[in-house]
Amino acid sequence: MSPLTYYALWLLGGLLVVAIVSASLTWLMRRREQALVLAQALSRHAVWVAAQRSKVALELQRDEADAALQQAAAVQSRWFPALAGEFRALLEIDRRLDTFLAAQHALRMTDAEAWLESDHDEHFLALWREYLVALDRLTERLARLTGEAAPSVEHGSSA
Repeated sequence: MSPLTYYALWLLGGLLVVAIVSASLTWLMRRREQALVLAQALSRHAVWVAAQRSKVALELQRDEADAALQQAAAVQSRWFPALAGEFRALLEIDRRLDTFLAAQHALRMTDAEAWLESDHDEHFLALWREYLVALDRLTERLARLTGEAAPSVEHGSSA
């Protein structure tokens, strides 16, 4: 083997190593960026859920909350498939919250006295606490997967 071929192979090998390291670092940075996108989407949804307690007229406008959940679902499925179980648990609680809010809205519209006696606030707070536990589990697991501190997810205030 000639010296020129020898050095060309070493140069090619070095370039290949640099390309692999560069691609790996780019992927890791993109993954961390997507973790923040996921945390922001979850935060928007959590703030919407918390706001439902203080609404005088129970709002069933879920457009923003649904958009946040759809964005979170897309990021989770593409970048963090290992979070599928935690995300499913959060979606299940969200489904129960949605069913509860719709039932409370219907009850309030048909029989306000029965709605007042239904202890709606206590039931909402129980669902809210379940939601927060599921959200915290998801964000803690996300932090472990990315090797970062847990992303800040604003829960809103249910008070």
